[in-house]
Amino acid sequence: MDGKYDDDKSLVFNIGQNASIANLPINQRYAIISLRVSPSVDNGLTGVLGQKEIINRMQLVLRQMDTLTTGPYRIDVILNGNPASGFWSSVGGSSLAQYSLHANATPIVGGESIFSFFTNTIGVTSQDLALVRDIGTSIMGGGQTNYANTLTGKYPDGPDVITICATPLSLASNINTRLSWTEAQS
Repeated sequence: MDGKYDDDKSLVFNIGQNASIANLPINQRYAIISLRVSPSVDNGLTGVLGQKEIINRMQLVLRQMDTLTTGPYRIDVILNGNPASGFWSSVGGSSLAQYSLHANATPIVGGESIFSFFTNTIGVTSQDLALVRDIGTSIMGGGQTNYANTLTGKYPDGPDVITICATPLSLASNINTRLSWTEAQS
């Protein structure tokens, strides 16, 4: 009835690690990258509620993830988990999202695994994330600038948080990750 439905063209944003995470203890899950819609915005700048005037109602659509590994890993996409540490940084440019690159061996507790896959033993593994639902923010807004080992600052007191986690399955292996997404800004 409406002809051929196609996604609108959009900017594809991405973040990734500049340095490998190496030699993590095996069979434990570690946070690598977290991504969220900025809790509030004003004139194209991001911040937490109270720093900026407008609650950010955009939706963020995950597109693809690539991992470069020297050993096998199980990768989990965790919704609203609680990494032990990290700080939110603006993606910059025309993106209204924020990210956190977690330090080597940052544990994570809680949350829900909404997508999972295994990497190749050595080399690049690309994974399409188009089946993962859009993420946004709650009606309450909220958010905070860092992880405080509490449940405040994220859904329902802020935006959904997606955290890419890695579980090493062998000793002495390295991992680099890259994540891409599009934003439905209004």
